[in-house]
Amino acid sequence: MGQSPASKDGDPPRAENNGDLLDHAPPQIVFERHFELRRLASVLILGLFTAVLLIVSFPPFDLWWVGYVALVPWTLAVVGGRRGRLTVLIAWATALVYWACALYWLMLPTVVGALATMIYLSLYWLLAAVVLRRALRRGWPAWGVMPVVWVGIEFLQSRIISGFPWFFLAQSQWTRTRLIQVADITGQYGVSFLVAMVNGLLVDMLTAPLLVRSRGRVTMTRRIPAGLLACVLAVAAMLGYGTWRLSQPSQRPGPLLGIVQEAVPISLQGRTRTQGEVLEDHLQRMSTFIGAGCDALLLPETMLPTGLNRAAVHVEVDALHDASAASLAEKLLGCGVADALPPGKLRRRLREYIGPLSPEAYRRPAMIVALGEFVEPAELDQLHDDVIRRVGRILFGDASAAVDLSTLRAAVGAFVMGYEPDLPAETDAAAAALLDVDDLATWRERHRYGLQRSSADRIACLRGHAGLVRAMAILVDAPIIAGASSVGPNPHPTGEQDIWVYRNAAVRFDAGGIAEREYAKMHLVPFSEYVPFKYRWPAFHNLLRRFVPPSMPQLEPGRSPTHFKLDTPTGVFDLATPICYEGTFATICRWLVRSEPKDTLVLANLSNDGWFTHRGAYWDWLLAGFRNDPEAGPWQGTTEQSQHLSHYAYRAVELRVPVVRAVNTGISAHITSNGRLQSVVQRMAGDDRQTTMIAGTLATRPLVDSRLTVYSLIGDLFAITVTVAAGFLVAWMIWRNRRDASTE
Repeated sequence: MGQSPASKDGDPPRAENNGDLLDHAPPQIVFERHFELRRLASVLILGLFTAVLLIVSFPPFDLWWVGYVALVPWTLAVVGGRRGRLTVLIAWATALVYWACALYWLMLPTVVGALATMIYLSLYWLLAAVVLRRALRRGWPAWGVMPVVWVGIEFLQSRIISGFPWFFLAQSQWTRTRLIQVADITGQYGVSFLVAMVNGLLVDMLTAPLLVRSRGRVTMTRRIPAGLLACVLAVAAMLGYGTWRLSQPSQRPGPLLGIVQEAVPISLQGRTRTQGEVLEDHLQRMSTFIGAGCDALLLPETMLPTGLNRAAVHVEVDALHDASAASLAEKLLGCGVADALPPGKLRRRLREYIGPLSPEAYRRPAMIVALGEFVEPAELDQLHDDVIRRVGRILFGDASAAVDLSTLRAAVGAFVMGYEPDLPAETDAAAAALLDVDDLATWRERHRYGLQRSSADRIACLRGHAGLVRAMAILVDAPIIAGASSVGPNPHPTGEQDIWVYRNAAVRFDAGGIAEREYAKMHLVPFSEYVPFKYRWPAFHNLLRRFVPPSMPQLEPGRSPTHFKLDTPTGVFDLATPICYEGTFATICRWLVRSEPKDTLVLANLSNDGWFTHRGAYWDWLLAGFRNDPEAGPWQGTTEQSQHLSHYAYRAVELRVPVVRAVNTGISAHITSNGRLQSVVQRMAGDDRQTTMIAGTLATRPLVDSRLTVYSLIGDLFAITVTVAAGFLVAWMIWRNRRDASTE
């Protein structure tokens, strides 16, 4: 370029004024990315910083605003590192550290499975690192690329190898009720898209060149204003849509549900209490709902003794052939029992365990035990008159119909410990006549305790336990829907030991006993609840089974989305009961919701998070060799419990159904169909709130919702579209890389 002539006075030459300053060539630096990391240590530090930011953005910390900046350090490290391959490998290593810290609680039930899961999930970040580095270094806007890449890997993470839909960016925003309403169109992926887009905009602000050349001219970059406009419009649209959705009057009162929560920690060494003790604890706490008018009571997953379902309780042992009896005994009496006992003795043991009498023969002793052990005198006074009549028929037969209610209540009360009211002489005498004694005082002194003991001994079997739950359903005047390890016949057995199988089920008890219909969990956890290839590749299945602890029984999945109908004074309602981990899958819940009328439906999640608890500090568990040392201190919950809860805000919004949860060790709660946490089982100690490793109850009336959602009709179409776009991006990068290589 020529220089202007010097002035006559010897002044330095001046630039000719041929137009705007941007028409002249600025320094090359303003056209380049202005973020570069010369040291690999910087890449490592930035990656670890993202790990910390992401963890605190999710429950239980819930620093939701951190989610919008959490990916920025890691992305800057990926893009800014000078040494490409080492940069990507270090970014992958920091992702592995992140998953190890985020999923520490998964090591409690399975160390090997946890390590494999952490490595597997980190591979998605490795893929993201490769794509982001190449795309952003080629000048693509991060605010457009990052949401496409991140939603793509989240969708794949939720589908491949059974899926693991945990720690999505959207889950950092679960308390932002107005913002997440868009999930009823896009699913939770729409919220993840926004969070990733804001992260990408911040990356552009820190790395994008100030100036660009366009058609021979130098102009200011439009990337940042465009990204800022896109983010502002997206936030405004989502908040506006959320405001509209929250203002819609589409709800009406649903059934009154009672939730029972106990704190039963579980480890590979077993439960801290026997199955019978766990059942008694739940029944004792359930009695607080006597007279409450609940339409149903909910008990958490697997809180009933194994086999407390209709198929096992009503089986006729003598009608089974030897192989079937042996298979059933293996499931109910323990592994190896069929080999240890001859067929005759095995049948006797099995008959004693299930119960030597018919199921109906246990109605009266079970009611006697329920009244004596679980009912307080004040609760007896709250029993409705029709309940007293029903209990009277069980205890006294047809003779109860001939007496008045006050007499019958006094006679029933004679079985309740501590119930000694001051009754008129006529009532006392009439009630004593039902008991075949001279007066109630004599009966209480001489007969009550002995009858309680003998009745308790009689019901010490599977049919007796079933009678006990049935008796409590009568006393609370509501059906009981509880989680059980059900045992039932296998329609496609692979061998003699497979004739009877376990299922993780929800079972209903009412005044008539155990309902025939039950819901069995359809989506099982691989390498925990089931080992794959059982039917398609048995030899490989048997090999893989060796890597799963024997204490984890293998389950058979359910095949249909069975619901439970509740006939209440305000109408008929339906309960869909996704079990445990199933509730984190939008596809499973969508299937459950679409199978019944929408405006009568409640989603009731039964879960058991007792696996994710430990004694003392987590480090004590590690140092004890992955065992819970009784000397380490009291049982404690983990971050898993609150993270599990956050998923259900999205299930509620995606499908516009209220969600209630009954969870062993917590967190049991009620979430409205707008995704707002309405109530929770908790214990307050001053200003501190404890929601895990506590026992308690919750009575709540969810509002059913008549709104149909776009998501319920189209499912994950938004996520599929974004994932396809991410696939095209990867394909284009591969093609471009090969073309560049061929021209060199």
